Amino acid sequence: MNLEELLSPTSPPAKPAGATLNPKAILTANASRAAILEHYHHGVGNGETTRFLDIDQNWTWKRGELTCITGYPNHGKSEWIIQMMVIKAAIDGWKFALFCPENFPASDLFTKVIQMYIGASANAKDGERRMSLAELERGLAFAHEHFFLLAPDEEEEMSPTQVLAYFDHLHKAHGLDGVLIDPWNQLDHDDTGGIRSDQYLRKWLTKLKRFAQKRQLCFCVTAHPAGDVSDKNTGELRVPKAYNISDGKMWNNKCDNILAVHRPKFPTSEVELWVHKIKKWGLVGRAGCIHLDFNTTTYRYFCPTGSRSPLDKESLPYESTTASYNPNNLPASTFDINPRENLPF
Repeated sequence: MNLEELLSPTSPPAKPAGATLNPKAILTANASRAAILEHYHHGVGNGETTRFLDIDQNWTWKRGELTCITGYPNHGKSEWIIQMMVIKAAIDGWKFALFCPENFPASDLFTKVIQMYIGASANAKDGERRMSLAELERGLAFAHEHFFLLAPDEEEEMSPTQVLAYFDHLHKAHGLDGVLIDPWNQLDHDDTGGIRSDQYLRKWLTKLKRFAQKRQLCFCVTAHPAGDVSDKNTGELRVPKAYNISDGKMWNNKCDNILAVHRPKFPTSEVELWVHKIKKWGLVGRAGCIHLDFNTTTYRYFCPTGSRSPLDKESLPYESTTASYNPNNLPASTFDINPRENLPF
């Protein structure tokens, strides 16, 4: 039976010995015509901007994808991904749920979010660098609206199953856009079912990916690199790569994107964002390195070429018209429909 006959709705499925063929399992380009034209005319299928034009060249937010961020302790991988979330929340109204046990107590993480958002310190000892009380209240309202933090009891360790259950609950209740596990090794992984660590990781990374796809969330997870951190010949810190992560082969196989936050001259503020893997090259980004810096006064990353962050006041559409955070004060849309209604999910 040829392809035309197999695809014909009047032809019964062929039944070779030991196999059953379903005509619906064979697709042609015309079956995807509508989606291809949507991509051509409107860019449907591309990742969504980070609002950092330099970063957009290499990585963007893509719903349904799993992104791993690695980096050495205290090099800023948590700081960086949380700031990317703050930017999306501030400019695009996104909402996030986070499991970040290394950033407890919860007040520390929420203070970090507020300081990034306002661009000033919330510490009473910082004098002139400290934000005003009105700014603090505005930052609190922003963090309350856009961020949810999972906080296990002191004697309780959360398993991956429990974290996904909380994420699912919050998504149904609040309509999340992204989630973060920071870091992976802080979860309770005692119940492995007796399988090897790499197979256990394969199983769970597959589940995280399916969780993201089903709910159309951006799923982020941080993971620590393993092995030697310094080059034996030069003594310089190695750039952490996908295979430097424990069971790195599986991370590289299962994650859509793998990024590394690296400070080559630690403890200076110079930052390199290495994009090691992009599964959907051209739609989401491409491999490469972006040079950033960190302003310790404003708690914000910025690109040295532009010397500014997307969170600078001139970048926020409502900052110049209102003294307090209010999404209702955004400029009127030029569209008469919700653009999400036409997305293919």
